[in-house]
Amino acid sequence: MKYALCLIRQMPIVSLLSMVIAAPLSAAPVVTDLSEHSVAITANFAGSDILLFGATQGEKDVIVIVQGPRQPRTIRRQERNVGIWMNGESVTFDQVPSYYAMAATRDIDSLLSADVLESFGAGEEHLVITAAADTDPVIDITPYREALIRNMRRLDLYSQKPAKVKILGNSLFRVSLHFPTNVPVGEYKVRILLVTDNKVVSTGSMRLDVGKSGIEASVYDFAHRYSALYGIVALIIAVAAGWAASAVFRKA
Repeated sequence: MKYALCLIRQMPIVSLLSMVIAAPLSAAPVVTDLSEHSVAITANFAGSDILLFGATQGEKDVIVIVQGPRQPRTIRRQERNVGIWMNGESVTFDQVPSYYAMAATRDIDSLLSADVLESFGAGEEHLVITAAADTDPVIDITPYREALIRNMRRLDLYSQKPAKVKILGNSLFRVSLHFPTNVPVGEYKVRILLVTDNKVVSTGSMRLDVGKSGIEASVYDFAHRYSALYGIVALIIAVAAGWAASAVFRKA
């Protein structure tokens, strides 16, 4: 049995803005920064690696969670019928992170309880991904959720395993965050948790913006602002290209 992933809609492009730091939970704040606060997608974009670094007060474990803009996604079950694969039942999930990555100093299951991990969305298995309200209650959504995670991993939009947060000395830490070539545009949230004695003692968050740059930005903006006109123009270009190629081959 196979499952296919369908994107319902895309989030609009956002402007590149500055970092926002969240208020700490305790008197020992987490101090962090990014080597870059934006990712510009150009014609030759081949992915990007951004360094997150910071300092804490004392020896603590660190968990880093990165989530992209949320989008609804549909998973369709593919069934084989008379030797042909056909679409079967489908489940639409609301508010699915379009990108997800995590890093930690140690295995997160040894740092925090499952309830706390779920409250912060730490780890793919702890992500709260709910089916749309109109989903048939008879359908078991578990295999659809598992298929969604597998497909996002296949697209390199979900990390296969958490990256390693490196501790330098007693208080400095760093980790490299990778964004693939097909990274969706939009506003990303980078969240940092400081953990001591199996408790989250401080949190911080930063905003990272991913957007298209150059001619790609103009085309993307035009396509989303004037989708009908963009479709007509694309059709005209396709027809003209086909006619030109046909004329060249006829002469040949």
